[in-house]
Amino acid sequence: MGSPLGPILADFFLAKLENGKLKDTIKELDMYYRYVDDTFILADEKVNIDELLLKFNNIHPSLAFTCEEEQENKLHFLDVLLSRREDGSLGRSVYRKSTFTGQYTH
Repeated sequence: MGSPLGPILADFFLAKLENGKLKDTIKELDMYYRYVDDTFILADEKVNIDELLLKFNNIHPSLAFTCEEEQENKLHFLDVLLSRREDGSLGRSVYRKSTFTGQYTH
């Protein structure tokens, strides 16, 4: 997003799709959250993820959605590590990449 208007226009564009072509699909999901161009979806295990991804990718030719599935009941989204607990609730903690050293520059 090179232009200063890029994030704003992208937000309007995605909001239009969410309230239009994707509205019924989003209603079927357990959870749907978007932050700028990152989307977090929580779906029932009956939902076919490949079909859902195909549906999202067929909405507009300029959009390409990708999917990350949880590994060992954990998934990171932005800087948050989400973990599914045994009782079905979600735990959260700070996510740090494997390259994190704890050092900061001024």
